[in-house]
Amino acid sequence: MGEELISGTSKWHAVRTRAGAEAKAFIGIGAAGMQVFLPVELIRLNLRGRSEVRWRALFPAHLFVTLNPSRDLPRLLTLDGIDAVLKRDGKLVPVADDAVAAIRRAERDGLFDLAAGCRVPDDDAPPPDARFANLMVKIRRARWSKARTALLMSLMVSR
Repeated sequence: MGEELISGTSKWHAVRTRAGAEAKAFIGIGAAGMQVFLPVELIRLNLRGRSEVRWRALFPAHLFVTLNPSRDLPRLLTLDGIDAVLKRDGKLVPVADDAVAAIRRAERDGLFDLAAGCRVPDDDAPPPDARFANLMVKIRRARWSKARTALLMSLMVSR
């Protein structure tokens, strides 16, 4: 659901949104001209006897944004639905670019989906990054918000 990193000065950062405002924040960030990635999983719900497939944020109340902190941060924090940019030990730290690419690939392949067979495979996509295979399995198995937030924090580059 997002764009690839293009600029060398901007880095991926994890952003916390208000609960349930991931889609609103995604639209607002895109409209502000920043690149955004909202990883999702497809789930199947039974509603009044009907089976329905819906998307749900992979990391509840979080998404990824490419930003140059000195230029983009003040504008980002004014957007509707945005709560804060995640920090580690009080410092703004980017998320590893290759980790975001690995999550994008796993999402595209439907690895996280609970509703099987809903995505069309991309035969031209690059192969998955084996370095992140264990992380992708952990994300898939973590079904609760706290566990997924802890995994999201582990993606932040330590300096």
